[in-house]
Amino acid sequence: MVLYTLNTQKSLVTLKKIARILLFILLGLIVIFGILVITIRTEKAQNFITQKTISFVAEKTQTKIALEHIYLGFFDLIQLQGLYAEDLNKDTLIYAQELNVSIDLFSLMGKKINISSVELKNTTVNLSTNADNGDFNFQFFIDAFASEDTSAVQETPTDSSASWGFGVDELHLSNVRFRMKDPYNGINVNTRIGDLAIDLDKFDLNREIIKAESIEINQLDLIVELFQGNSTEISQDTSELTYQFGAESISIDKSNVIFKDQLGGIDLNTSIGNLEIVVNDFDLIHQKINLETIKIVDSKLDLNQSAVAEKETKNDSAISASSDWLVDVGMVNWKDFEFNYNDNNVAPIEKGIDFSHLGILISSLEGSNLHYNGIKERIWNQSTSNGYCFRSSKIYPFEFII
Repeated sequence: MVLYTLNTQKSLVTLKKIARILLFILLGLIVIFGILVITIRTEKAQNFITQKTISFVAEKTQTKIALEHIYLGFFDLIQLQGLYAEDLNKDTLIYAQELNVSIDLFSLMGKKINISSVELKNTTVNLSTNADNGDFNFQFFIDAFASEDTSAVQETPTDSSASWGFGVDELHLSNVRFRMKDPYNGINVNTRIGDLAIDLDKFDLNREIIKAESIEINQLDLIVELFQGNSTEISQDTSELTYQFGAESISIDKSNVIFKDQLGGIDLNTSIGNLEIVVNDFDLIHQKINLETIKIVDSKLDLNQSAVAEKETKNDSAISASSDWLVDVGMVNWKDFEFNYNDNNVAPIEKGIDFSHLGILISSLEGSNLHYNGIKERIWNQSTSNGYCFRSSKIYPFEFII
């Protein structure tokens, strides 16, 4: 009995020593980890890591890359300031004065990278393609980090449940300039975004769903030009749209949109004072749009159809076989809206209503139950404009009966 008691006491002493050692090791690891975290969070350490990384990337790509400052929060915030990169022609590829990315750490436990917010300020992006082969001016960056071993073919995993998800909750752009010159495919884009705020409801690339609760745009200037490119390739892509896009509400203020199609002879110029849309359903796959309200204030739309040379039309059967769009609008409210349309393929007429050369000025218009189903049916009910009544009528083309 005495021997058993002594053995027990020795075991307890040994366990206490082991526990004390483990405790010291744990405390040591915590201290080391804390020092490491504090060190990484210091400006000198972060800038040291940044400059080493920038030097490696610049040497790898043989271009100029710079980053003024980087801040890493406690594993949930990344802030970049003064990011600059050139292309091989020593032209600016991107300059971002400030980029803030906030990450939801808890989402990693569910095999999902969820970005709480992305904020981009005072940024310029310039993209261009090679006129001969269509390669973008950032192709050198992809080639520099591409695997040199091209013999091995990686198999695409078939188990989608094992793949990681990716999501974004909020996106905010402020004073962002984007330019793209694509002489190979025949498209130029020049846009400046004063302020863009998107609150996303669903962002699931695996399920191909992108839907926003709200989209707010302020001071947007967008120019899109289409022209004959150098490409001689004919696209064989006959796949249908599979992504689901949508937004519950859209607001656009003080914006201008210009669209020019040299091949189709279309010149569209839009000036938007205020546009507010409340959406019930937005289904691009089945070509159905159901809007609760559309409000347009202090806006102008100029549409010009220029004379174009006859050209070969391809894939007419596919175009004619496509189904008509189905559009329903519950309530329309227009104030101070101007619409001008000119078809320069048709000579103006001296008398009567010239539907090829129209100018419409609406100081105030309210309508309900607007229905559109291609050339089959256009209905406008219960509308008033400056005290005049628009009686229920089928409209083809759109015809106001006062």
